[in-house]
Amino acid sequence: MPDPISVSDVHRIASLARLHVEVSAVERTRRELDAVLGYMDTLSALQGSDGVAGAAAPTLNRLADDVPGAMLPAAALMAMAPATDGVFVKIPKVLGAGS
Repeated sequence: MPDPISVSDVHRIASLARLHVEVSAVERTRRELDAVLGYMDTLSALQGSDGVAGAAAPTLNRLADDVPGAMLPAAALMAMAPATDGVFVKIPKVLGAGS
């Protein structure tokens, strides 16, 4: 377990991160940073011989080649879309209130 974070450590970390920590929040921040470092220490202890934390068995990403149209025909996609405009799928606006 690493040494506990001190109040001066909190001020130094805040300074490096260009953050302002209120005097009333320094102790809470110190405890939270201590908890994070303790958790990281726990994860390091769980690290297996292959260098992967908590890996019980080797895993493999099962990613298919990125081939346009290979997975879903355009007509099937358009049939599933709630609204279309020609060859485009219409979706609700998600950014801003303007036009």
